[in-house]
Amino acid sequence: MEDSVVQEKRSYKVLKDQRQYLKLIGSNIINRFGDSLDAIAFSWIVYEITQSASLMALIIAINYIPTMILQPIAGVIVDRIPKKRIMVLCDIGRGLVVLSVALLYMWDLITPLYLAITTVLNSTLEAFRVPAGLAIVPKLLDRDKYTVGTALNSTLGRICEIIGLASAGSIIALVKSYGALIIDAATFLLSALIISAIKIQEHKSEIKQNFESVKKGFVEGLHYLRSNHLLIIIIFLGMFMNFAMVPLNALSTAYVVDNLHSGPEMLSAIQLALVAGMALGSFITPKIDVLGRKKLFIGGGVIVSIIVSALWQIPNIPGIILRLAVMISLLVIMGIGVGVQNVIFSAAFMRHIDKDLMGRLGGITNAILVAAMPLGALLSSIAAKIAPVPVIFLISGVFSIILYFVMMRIRILKEL
Repeated sequence: MEDSVVQEKRSYKVLKDQRQYLKLIGSNIINRFGDSLDAIAFSWIVYEITQSASLMALIIAINYIPTMILQPIAGVIVDRIPKKRIMVLCDIGRGLVVLSVALLYMWDLITPLYLAITTVLNSTLEAFRVPAGLAIVPKLLDRDKYTVGTALNSTLGRICEIIGLASAGSIIALVKSYGALIIDAATFLLSALIISAIKIQEHKSEIKQNFESVKKGFVEGLHYLRSNHLLIIIIFLGMFMNFAMVPLNALSTAYVVDNLHSGPEMLSAIQLALVAGMALGSFITPKIDVLGRKKLFIGGGVIVSIIVSALWQIPNIPGIILRLAVMISLLVIMGIGVGVQNVIFSAAFMRHIDKDLMGRLGGITNAILVAAMPLGALLSSIAAKIAPVPVIFLISGVFSIILYFVMMRIRILKEL
């Protein structure tokens, strides 16, 4: 009987009665499609305007600063006001910001400074949107369905990313980079519309929002975090996951242009391969977690790190077709590892936190996680000045492999 219950919780069929959560997934996957276009179009615009891998990495670093500073405070506020309203307003705001970039670029008025400003604006809105999106999940999804629910959300999101990335090159060729950003802006607005249709009972907290109340809520979140040793370890794992992927994220466009001597089609193809692997990894995680979440998490990380290291040799492969085939194959495998890690991390985080504290803990945690990313981006920016991008990938991958082997000795990870 116990086995059948466990099997049921690993089946996606158990989500058919979680209708409001499925609406949330609907908004998320639409956002994913838009973001996949943005990932190609915006990075291409930034590199075209700056003509510098170092400046590009610097703008990526700037993107993380508002999250680090504002999200712990935003998380406290989110816990006390309706999450749905915050999500709708933030999606509308982000859509308008992206639209402004598209129009100014179309009119040839865009500058590196404006790109940095809009990056900060979007990141500020995300500082409220992310904890709200996290805190609303336990109110829409049953606790015993966290892993399978997270896996479905991630899998469908990645599939939409695949569609977006697969069509990104053609869309950019047809309507230019600014046209792709306009589509991205439209997806934000559509997401806001779907979220507004979610039926959920939320009540505004009677606690007055002022400096003292926000400070008290923030301190309560810190005390909860400090008393939960497993949560601290989970946060460390997420922080390391982010740090390990920063060089690839920050320098991929420069790598494609300067080392692989290719254009946006190649960038789209390799991102498509990575996301396809992530979708597959997310999908299979509920089926294979009987192997042990610790083993799966660390194993996935080692695979990712080995492949990041291997990227330094890709430019030396003769022939563009063979080079592309090897690159795509490696990134699919890397994506599987990342997908498994993401599902295990997200489900473990929700499983070990009181849902009434989800907003503030989500804000504090995400700020800590993101702290690794500007550091990694800044280091990537500095490294790009003194070393070729493939060498940076090699060093980053080897360092990550060493740390993942160290993690194998952390016993508490068995509770993931």
